Amino acid sequence: MTPVVEARGLDVGVGRARLLHDVGLAVAPGERIALVGHNGAGKSTLLRALSGFAEVRRGSLRVLDTALDRKLPPAAMRHLRRRVAFVHQGLHLVDRASALDNVLVAAAGRLRSPMTWVRRW
Repeated sequence: MTPVVEARGLDVGVGRARLLHDVGLAVAPGERIALVGHNGAGKSTLLRALSGFAEVRRGSLRVLDTALDRKLPPAAMRHLRRRVAFVHQGLHLVDRASALDNVLVAAAGRLRSPMTWVRRW
């Protein structure tokens, strides 16, 4: 079975800083995983890399059969981000909305109905 997420020897960085080094991960379709670690361990950095928001410096990274270890054209990146919902930490959440509404807003790019404009999922 082809993994929906696969990382091998993954290094991720920002500027001159190397934030993740030699990460390996494989997630099968339907599998559930938990990223657990102390503050600064790289959990959010890994999630940012999986959604194309962090630079892959070395190794390979595939998400939903899309290689993220090279620069993608903007249209391909938009297509991937419609399929991989990512809610940024902190200031990007809507305070008055429930956790469910915040997650569904992040996934709204996949929906074509005008009903999403009034939060009808």
